[in-house]
Amino acid sequence: MKLTFPTIYRATAINVVIVVIYLGWFAVLIGLYFAWQNITATKESQVTERFYKAIEQFGATDDKGNPKLELHLRGIDALERIARDSEKDHWLIMEVLTGYVHEHSPLKAANSPANPTNRLATDIQAILTVIGRREWHYEKSNQTLDLHETDLHRAYLMGTHLQGTNLEGAFLERAHLERAHLEGADLKHTDLEGAYLMDTHLKGAHLEGTYLEGADLRGAYLEDAHLIDAHLKDAHLGGTYLEGADLEGAYLKDTDLRGAYLKDAHLERTYLEGADLMDAYLMNANLKGAHLEHADLRGAYLEDTHLMDAHLKDSHLERAHLERAHLRGTFLKGAHLERAYLEGADLERAYLEGADLEGAYLEGADLEGAYLMDAHLKNAHLKGAHLERAHLERAHLEGAHEVTQDQINSAVGDAYTKLPAGIVRPGSWK
Repeated sequence: MKLTFPTIYRATAINVVIVVIYLGWFAVLIGLYFAWQNITATKESQVTERFYKAIEQFGATDDKGNPKLELHLRGIDALERIARDSEKDHWLIMEVLTGYVHEHSPLKAANSPANPTNRLATDIQAILTVIGRREWHYEKSNQTLDLHETDLHRAYLMGTHLQGTNLEGAFLERAHLERAHLEGADLKHTDLEGAYLMDTHLKGAHLEGTYLEGADLRGAYLEDAHLIDAHLKDAHLGGTYLEGADLEGAYLKDTDLRGAYLKDAHLERTYLEGADLMDAYLMNANLKGAHLEHADLRGAYLEDTHLMDAHLKDSHLERAHLERAHLRGTFLKGAHLERAYLEGADLERAYLEGADLEGAYLEGADLEGAYLMDAHLKNAHLKGAHLERAHLERAHLEGAHEVTQDQINSAVGDAYTKLPAGIVRPGSWK
């Protein structure tokens, strides 16, 4: 097609219009960019101004150098708003607030005997409230709140987010931490006596040597927590989740652990004298050498649990589930094991003098060399149980189920041993 002058003119005109339009949009974009830069600079300037004003209020004092509480609280509130609005300034403000707590509520203040009965200072509580409800998702993995060795007694921290916080050696007696998030927190040697920790999240937290006497931990989440040598006397741990937790050497005397979840937990050499473990879940837990004298383990689930050399004198294990449990050399003198489930349990050389095993299920259990003098085995189920060299002097086996002559012949008894009907006393028993 032959191009005429009008056609060329129109095409050129269209191209010019397109270029002008693009140049116009480019100019608009340039203008928007500089406008945004001006807005950002203005905003940052405003934040800086707000910050300095907040700090001025936060540090306001009277003629005697004491904080002006009203201005002080206004400063805390202003800092919280800046931390919420400015991700860039969030962590700096958290450091300012925690630094103030360190300076004005150090651990040494807790040394006064009267101090724990007093309420926490208003400004300290206000700061803790701000910290607890902060925009914690602003924080980087290497940013950790530091409140170690501070006096935070009777603090109100319910539902707060304190994951990974350093609270080592802090004084938190009677503090309210219900439903708080303390996963992975450092609470080593912290004083939490009488603290309220119901439904608190403490998974993987470090509580080594922590003082938790009389603390309420019902329903708390302590999976994989570290509680080595922790002090938990008279604490309430009913329904607590302690799966895989390390409680080695911890003090749990007279502690309430009813229905607690302790599957795979480490309880070696733990002190559980008089503890209430009724219906507790202890499957595959390690209780080697643990002290459970007078403990209440009625209906507890102890399948495959390691109880070698544990001390269970006069403990209550009625209806407890001890299938395949490891009880070799365990001290069970005077223990109550009525109707307990001990199928396949290892009780070799266990000390069961005077124990009550009436109606217990001992099918396939290994009782080789066990000490059962004066034990009560009436109506016990002993099918396939190993009684080689077991000491049955003065024991009561009347009505025991499926006991064979060979089993009795392999055991050690005397003239006072009570045997099931149809079983002949071996001639060596005198």
